[in-house]
Formats: sequence, C-alpha cells, structure tokens
Amino acid sequence: MQNEQLEFSNKFVLNSLVKGKKLIGIFSDSETSSNGGITLINEIDKLLGITRTASKYLTDDRCAVRSKYSFYQFLKSRVMAISCGHEDVNDLDRLRHDSALKESIGIDPACEYGLPSQPTTSKFESSFSDEQVQKFSLCLPEIYTTHSYRKPPKKIILDLDETFMPCYGNQQGSVFTGYEQAYGYKPLFVIDIKLGCVVAIIERPAQTISGKEINTLFGPIFQKIREAWPDVEIVLRGDSHYGKDDFLTWCEETEGVTYITGLPGYKGLGENEEVQKTVTRCIERFERKEAKFKVGKPKPEVRDYCEFSYKAKTWDIERKVIARILIFRTKKGELVTNIRYIVTSIERQHAPKYFYTRIYAKRGQAENIIKEVKLYLKADRQSCKKLVGNKFRLILHGLSHWLFVGISRAIPAHSKHKRLSIPRLQNLLIKIAVQMKSRARTIIAIFTSSSPSEDLFLKILANIQNKSVFLGNVS
Repeated sequence: MQNEQLEFSNKFVLNSLVKGKKLIGIFSDSETSSNGGITLINEIDKLLGITRTASKYLTDDRCAVRSKYSFYQFLKSRVMAISCGHEDVNDLDRLRHDSALKESIGIDPACEYGLPSQPTTSKFESSFSDEQVQKFSLCLPEIYTTHSYRKPPKKIILDLDETFMPCYGNQQGSVFTGYEQAYGYKPLFVIDIKLGCVVAIIERPAQTISGKEINTLFGPIFQKIREAWPDVEIVLRGDSHYGKDDFLTWCEETEGVTYITGLPGYKGLGENEEVQKTVTRCIERFERKEAKFKVGKPKPEVRDYCEFSYKAKTWDIERKVIARILIFRTKKGELVTNIRYIVTSIERQHAPKYFYTRIYAKRGQAENIIKEVKLYLKADRQSCKKLVGNKFRLILHGLSHWLFVGISRAIPAHSKHKRLSIPRLQNLLIKIAVQMKSRARTIIAIFTSSSPSEDLFLKILANIQNKSVFLGNVS
C-alpha cells in the first residue's frame, strides 16, 4: 500500500480496500480522545478523593490572581496522564489539549487553553523542598487508612521491600551498585498485600538500607497509621535486610508492633544444636527417599523446619528464630544443604512450618504490587535531574496505583475481568475512543457502540455511583 503525502503534515491518503475509494486521514478533531476510560478513573477519584486528599498536603503560596492552574489541577493532570499510560511529562505537549483529560481536571473541552504544559509541569514537580515532599508522601498512608477498611481493623500485615530503579543520566543522589552494574535509586515500598495496595513509597539512594534508616523512614508512616487506628496490631514483614538489631529493637519497644523478617546468616546459627539435629534427620530422610527413587519421577528433596532461641553478639536479648532446611542433590551429584533463617517477635504458638510458609513466605506477593507500580505504571522513569523531583514523581505513581485498586474493586465480583493486570485494564477500559461535545449546560461523551467493554464499563460505573466500592473486608 503506497502512502501519498498531502499538503499538510497531519494528513495522509491511502488506497482503501473498499473498491473505487481512497482513505483520507487527518489528525485534527480536538473533540475526540483516545482516553475515554478516564471518565471511570475520574469517578473513582471523586468517590475516594485520592487526588483531592493528596493536594491538601501541598501548600500553595503563590499569588492566586496570577496563577492559571491550582496545585490540585497540576497534580491531577499528571496522575490522570500516568493512569492512561503517559508517564512521560513530554507527552503533555500533545495531551494538554486532550478533551477527556481536560474535562477530568475541570476544564471545558471546548476551551482554548488546556492542561499545564510540559515546562510548567516540570517546574511544578521540582519546585518543592525536601521537607515539603516528605510531608506530601504522607498522603498515601492517609488514603490507606481512610479507604482500606470499612471499620478499623484489629491487625494489619505490612511488607517492607526495596526495588532498584536505574538512572539514565547524572541524576542527583543516584548511587552505583555493583550487583546491578548501574547508577540508580532504591525506593522503600510499604505494601498491604491483603488489599493489594501501596501504603507508602519513599525514594532513597541505591545502597543497602540500615536499621537506623528503616526506623527514620518508617516512623512517620507508623505515626500516621496510629493516629487513624490507635488499637491496631501492626505486623512488619521483610527480607534479611530488615533483620537488623536497630530495627528489631524499635519494633520490640513500640507498643502494638511485631515483626517477622529474614535473618542474615550469622556464623553461630548453623552451629545451633536444634539446627544440627534437624539437618541430620533431613539427610537420613533424603537418603531413604533417594534409595526408592525411580527414573522419570521428580528428583527427591526433603524440607523441614525447626525453632530455637538465638542471641547474636550484637544483640542484647535472645530472639525466636525459625530455620528452614532444604536437602537436595545437584545435577553433578553434590548433596546440598540449604538453610534459611527468619526471626520473629510474634508470641502466638505456631509450628515452625506455619511461621515460615503461612506467614513469612507470603511476603513474595508484595513484589507483584511493586511490579505493578514500577513496570506497568512506569514509575522507574526517574528522569528528573533533582532528587526531590524524582521523589515527588514516585508518589504520583503511587496515587495512580490507588486509582486502579479502586477500579479493580469496582469490577463485579464474579466477572472474568476481576483479576486483570493494569495493562489489560488500560487496554480494555481506558484506551477507548470518545468524542466530547461541549454544550451550554452539558458535556456529552459519545462512545462507539461496538466497544467490547461496554457492558463491563457500565457495570463498573453503576457500582461507583452506588458507592459500593470497598477496598477491604470487615475486620
């Protein structure tokens, strides 16, 4: 098919498959948007007040008369664009005149001016001090405590984890890591996997996190949760990075906080009598299973658990430690003893296997939530020169994730679309064509009647309008 360039660069002509006709295209209809599903996201935002809550954490000291856009409009335009798959601020040069996005922040689609431009938005994101952004980051814990449960829960489990985000320029505060062989950041995520939501995100350099730093970063988040839920029991869960004496001591000294974390492989752990007995017992079981092994069946392995008290040299007290012992043979015939340790302050009496498999091992689900924010919503685009700008942007991606949590909860319970990923939800519900026609007293959004998502779209909208969107169960 041969293209014929017309007089204007935004027009093109093609040979149509309809006999005797040509196909002429033009990018000129300002009323049409490819982000029709923004109306759903906007309704969720109005119901839960996500961007409105976040904007309250920003102090606008500009002259109101000389300010064309409010901080709320700046904030919401970026969050809405991210939710539509446009994480790059440069996209706003075109998107600022998108009719659906204009309507979502309170600008008439027929109005000549549009959303804030790219230079104006970039200046807005980098205009705050580090203290202001730290205050702004507390909007996520407030949204969590306001919209996660119908009534204050008795217990919540929060996962602490970090993820590497590479920097592609000379970003302020980026650190080189040998493991990743790149410069970047390693933000701290606080996740509630029961609800599949982000409780907090804090930008930080890509270096090993210390116990003192964990206490400093998590302290304000803890206080925010405590203000809303004074009696809630908080269980903190993490990998071996968090099994450090400073952090464990803080948890033990803080009322209503318990922990279950991985434990670094101290030398004395493997010499514990209970561990040695369990290893010997596992090897004997493995040898018996191996003697009965038949070709064509899965290779045998033995897994067992034990519990003991342990006190490292740097600790002031003994702590409960659970060991998971795994025995298997490599392809080269070597017998391998793999031992992992966790430490916990949970006083309830459970079998060691229960602690490891039913409580600790579930922390892996937090990585899926981080993946949604980092990869699906493109939060790893840390392209701002200033560290404070990247901190601010990361929180915007967290707010966008909350909008998709709300959309997911609004999908009917027995729908086949209930567990769709964010990219699938964007393709099915957000990236649909709409024509926004502005009249004197109404704005008419015209969708195509051949849309495969029409029924689902209307059911979600009905659930939102009925205010039947609850993020958590009654506890």
